[in-house]
Amino acid sequence: MNYLVLARKWRPRVFGDLVGQGHVARTLENAIRQERVAHAYLFAGPRGVGKTSAARILAAALNCEKGPTPEPCGECGSCAEVAAGRSMDVLEIDGASNRGIDEIRDLRENVRYMASAGKRKVYIIDEVHMLTTEAFNALLKTLEEPPPHVLFVFATTRATKVPATILSRTIRFDFRRIDTRDIVGRLQHIVESEGIESDEKALHLVARAADGSMRDALSLLEQARAYGGGTLRAEETEEALGVVDEELLFDLSEAAHRSDPKGAVDAVHALVRRGRDPVDFLFALEEHFRNLLVAKVCADPLSMIDAPEETVARYGEEAARFEADDLIRMLSLLGEGGRDLRFSPKPRLALEMLLLRLVRMDSTVPFGRILESLEGRASAPSGRAASPSPRRVAAPRSDGSPAREPRGSAPGKRTPSDAVPEPAGPEPRGEPGDAPRLFRDKWDEFLRELQQENAVLASLLQGTRVGRVGEKDAELAFPKSAGFQLEQAFGGENRDALEQAFERYFQATRRLRGVLGSHEADGERERKASLKNDPRMSRILDMLDGEIVG
Repeated sequence: MNYLVLARKWRPRVFGDLVGQGHVARTLENAIRQERVAHAYLFAGPRGVGKTSAARILAAALNCEKGPTPEPCGECGSCAEVAAGRSMDVLEIDGASNRGIDEIRDLRENVRYMASAGKRKVYIIDEVHMLTTEAFNALLKTLEEPPPHVLFVFATTRATKVPATILSRTIRFDFRRIDTRDIVGRLQHIVESEGIESDEKALHLVARAADGSMRDALSLLEQARAYGGGTLRAEETEEALGVVDEELLFDLSEAAHRSDPKGAVDAVHALVRRGRDPVDFLFALEEHFRNLLVAKVCADPLSMIDAPEETVARYGEEAARFEADDLIRMLSLLGEGGRDLRFSPKPRLALEMLLLRLVRMDSTVPFGRILESLEGRASAPSGRAASPSPRRVAAPRSDGSPAREPRGSAPGKRTPSDAVPEPAGPEPRGEPGDAPRLFRDKWDEFLRELQQENAVLASLLQGTRVGRVGEKDAELAFPKSAGFQLEQAFGGENRDALEQAFERYFQATRRLRGVLGSHEADGERERKASLKNDPRMSRILDMLDGEIVG
């Protein structure tokens, strides 16, 4: 039985078949069309993204009987031989097993001979970074001044290990990890052509498991089809590929919302019963909560979540039950717990403890919102405001993060008596000479206003304080443990958004920069003193029969 696996049967034959590498395909097509093909190329990128396939297509395009042409016919003798790997003019060399100087010397001797049937002699050296230093040195002269009938194509997954002397003599193309949706689109075309019955969710599972590799996706598709008896269904594909059950992830986020420790333990039990690896489950859980956060804060989550449309809609419904701050803290907890889990001698116990901490985590409530809500009740006419039951009031923590309340009802479902009034507009700004004091006094108020227009950025800035202030710059002090928040707050477009919001609110232009731990001790002393002397705090404690516990 001469069965051809899908990874070989559907290997790209023309540049248009290269998935996710349009920048490479277009450049090479134009080079052939304009007769400006270089003598040496370096194809660098992850495994399975089309580097060797692109080299073969380039060789076929140059040697096609109808060419050189950007679109090899695939029917002539030359194209057929290149596709089958039998062409005498296209030599593929494995750099890992032919890495010595003797093999390169033989290559140097052979490049002098003309192509036997085609127009160009093409040498494709795969994993070229595996060549020895002596082999690279022996190749330099030939690579710099090759015969006009010779073309070198080097492929590597480790471009940083290729000597600079080689890099400078080649034209480099960086192949990209393939987007999940592009892989799904290609798989959809393949299953339709092959007559394989499938559903969209199963194809998404295959594409995600491939992790950006089209070759891996085809191999996994083959595996899932064999397991399903010729069909692809999501449940069977999960079993075949060993991926974490999506329902288990949603069950766990539901347990986190309800603060249900039993649900967390049941999830671990189900995981172990199915033979899944705890570390793999943790990775899947991190991605799950990341998707919830994206669905919570982004206007177009469909473009940022690798899942079918119906699953993205489900993420939106689930995310509405959480605050963005809660999801950020949960992701931080999972990241910290992952390090312990990887090195634990008892991974199941470590995972159970981590998930119990996750589901027992209290929900965040900005302290300013508590003050505004309670002051609003105190000023309301008697009989209008509900009498609060005795409770403990948590002051802001030492790192400046907000107080917390237990999760229970979904956000947006408070009764009228629990409604929190919108913060009032900013007070008039101070004189220019009062800028440092103004920035510090109004910082919390600025963060509350920022929460309305950019919830994610405001969450990243929780716990910060204004430090040193100059005429052109200002320093934001983050808690010592908030390195991740500092990096995110000042990365990419967030810095620009922060400085623009700062300028709008304070009517002052400053170049902002973040530091860790600066002014933390002074800020802590000031905070404790201000709490003791704040008449509002005394009034709140009297109203609720409470005590400061933070």
